[in-house]
Amino acid sequence: FVLSAHTSFHEGAAYLTAFRVTFFKNKADLLSAFNRGQVDGFGNVEPQELRELTRPYELTRFLLPNYYALFINQNQNLALKDRAVRKALDLALEKSELEKKVFQNFGAVPDGPLILGRTSPRAPADTPHASGKEQARELLEKEGWEIGPSGVRTKPIKNASITLEVALTVPEVGFLKDTAEWVKKEWESIGVRTNLSLLSQEAVRNDIIKNREYQILLFGNI
Repeated sequence: FVLSAHTSFHEGAAYLTAFRVTFFKNKADLLSAFNRGQVDGFGNVEPQELRELTRPYELTRFLLPNYYALFINQNQNLALKDRAVRKALDLALEKSELEKKVFQNFGAVPDGPLILGRTSPRAPADTPHASGKEQARELLEKEGWEIGPSGVRTKPIKNASITLEVALTVPEVGFLKDTAEWVKKEWESIGVRTNLSLLSQEAVRNDIIKNREYQILLFGNI
């Protein structure tokens, strides 16, 4: 699309005579065009992609009304009906560490889903990562989830031994995949076996969400 300056604007002529918007089939073509000087700027870059830019650039940061979260479907997993389990899963994740390791400090840690019109506060920088995990372990032990020889917790529920195992569904998007792998590592460190299921974005939207066929879903809201 090529946009031309309005010649009769009431505050005088625009500084730019034309503005060209170019669309690319994929991110690789966009980054390549930027490096060749064929594009003056673009948005929605992931932190990992900054390493691919060989041309000098100026980076502008601003918060979007978007957030990504782990959505839990208790009806698909008996262990997730236990409030202590859900609390432990949250305690085990130090979100400021995720912001640093996966997003290179380009993200923000919100305290809830309502972020429009305000800057989401960051988690306290001095919160020790180990303390959250330790609280999670103590909570699970208190509620009867005992660690087994395999390093995975179990609990007797209704004459059956329930394994603390969850399935985490993730769209095949770079930073979401990296986030999911970090979550898996953190949860398994407290005795929660975590199985990752990587699917296309279309499959997640059209099948998984529509039919609620997930235990825990890593997805975004806009």
